[in-house]
Amino acid sequence: MPACRSYRHRPGVKEIIGLPLGGVVGDLGPRRAFHIFVGSKAPWYEICDDLLRYDELPPGPDLIHEILD
Repeated sequence: MPACRSYRHRPGVKEIIGLPLGGVVGDLGPRRAFHIFVGSKAPWYEICDDLLRYDELPPGPDLIHEILD
């Protein structure tokens, strides 16, 4: 069975933690900051916001933290 999870960033914490979110109740707080892997999205899927878009992972290992901090 495939794992369904999301990755949650905590300000000031450099580690990324995978969390299964099926049982979460309530608001998780921060919203999306950017889209990754848009170069391989389905042609029928339309991104309808102005967030940053990356065809793959953003360049540089620390860029995700710089964007989110």
